[in-house]
Amino acid sequence: MNLANWFVSLEEKLAHRANLKLAFIILAILFWGIRSYHINAPVLDRHSWNQVSGASMAMNIYQEPSSFFRPDINAVTGSTDSTVNGQEFPIFFGLIALGYQLLTPQIWVARIIGIGIAFLGWIYFYRLLRLEENRTTSLFILGLYTINSHNWFFDRAINSDTGMVTFMLVSLFYFIEYRKTQSRSALILLLITTTLAGLFKPYGLAIGFSFIYLIYKDKSWTLLKDIKLYAVGITVLAVNLSWVFYTEYFLPSSVSVGSDLGFNFKELFSLKSLNIMQQRIFDQITTQFLMLFCIFAIFSKKINNKILSSLLVSNICYFFIISHGNLVHNYYQLPFTPTFIGFSGLGLLYWMKRPAKKLSPKFKLGIIVFILVGYVGYSTKKTSNHLRLSMGPKHIGDFIQEAHLAEKQKILVLENSGTRYHEVLYYANRKGWIRRQVSHQDLDWFKQKGIEIVALHYEQPYFSNEVIMKPINEMLEPIWIGKGCRNSYGDECLMGVYKFK
Repeated sequence: MNLANWFVSLEEKLAHRANLKLAFIILAILFWGIRSYHINAPVLDRHSWNQVSGASMAMNIYQEPSSFFRPDINAVTGSTDSTVNGQEFPIFFGLIALGYQLLTPQIWVARIIGIGIAFLGWIYFYRLLRLEENRTTSLFILGLYTINSHNWFFDRAINSDTGMVTFMLVSLFYFIEYRKTQSRSALILLLITTTLAGLFKPYGLAIGFSFIYLIYKDKSWTLLKDIKLYAVGITVLAVNLSWVFYTEYFLPSSVSVGSDLGFNFKELFSLKSLNIMQQRIFDQITTQFLMLFCIFAIFSKKINNKILSSLLVSNICYFFIISHGNLVHNYYQLPFTPTFIGFSGLGLLYWMKRPAKKLSPKFKLGIIVFILVGYVGYSTKKTSNHLRLSMGPKHIGDFIQEAHLAEKQKILVLENSGTRYHEVLYYANRKGWIRRQVSHQDLDWFKQKGIEIVALHYEQPYFSNEVIMKPINEMLEPIWIGKGCRNSYGDECLMGVYKFK
């Protein structure tokens, strides 16, 4: 079987609009189908702490629209008693609140909106690919991108990073469009989409480095004299910085300025950071099945794609700017996914089309099938691991709601897991404090603050520790102790609701 000829034949078939449309629809159905699995499952899966912060914001905007400009995450942060915590501009969470208003305040609405925004990015990724690649290559890469576990999970998660990536891709498309046409419509769309990339998350403005790279690569020096582009850049920065400084100086607490997510020289050049990033890229994004093809495509002179190279440049700059954030959370690498999956697809296709000089055609075909099946299987396994639930916080929250405990009062939640600390408040529909552990003095302080109800969700290292449990046992008495509590790995946990003695 001559794969090179087969691809030529496939490209000829895709030249017919009906065939191309059918292929695109099949991939779109796959995109929506796999992301709709467990669409209404509780927000208790991987990175639920971040998702629940957003879900709380959306629910509070739905219940009290004025909280849009004072993002309320239910948990007290900073040195005040306020649950307002300035983060990225809450456009995504406002859209979810609107969806709740129009449909129903259930989590499937939030996920559908998130998937829809990701789908827009999916479409524009294809449009970017088509600027330099043929239909077959573009659809092949789009298929890999659709199945990739990084996208698969985070496209359905309640987070603003996917929206950031979507509008980074869209803004890059309209920058290229404006460069070609100099049209007013392309300029306006560039302004809107670049602004949105930053509003979804300020780091989205790193796409500007892709613009600069393309100007350099194509020697489009006249753009450097384009006053309209400078006006777009100033407007984008003004809008985004306005929100950043508003949260910093006019809200009780903020993560927009001076957070520890930014550049960290010591971490950046450590062996630990290199190991983390290679694992994130070559395991979670390309997987081991596509890793070598990705590396080959990036460094080979035989493969050239300026758009993917421009994205790689923005990824590198993005990583330097927020090195600590990238080393802590894997969703910070979402802007890397189009880049590395794009190069992986180009590298694999290059090898597939080469004559099998030392391999029999059947053996080479077997290797290709193994790589593709392995990639799909591994991505599915990674995603299923992310979707595992830890139901304890919801059971606690449901009990507090059903028993009508602490109506309109703040509560204290004791939660030892660093990835689970907002869920009890969200499902209890209460505001309050979260602590890993407390001393007698701490409990006295909370009692003086008017706290009457204490919720507890501890995993094995904490609930079996006598020192940690001593203040709880001596100063609190249980109202309810749940049974059968297990975390997402199946380990035993303790869930309970207490009051002061």
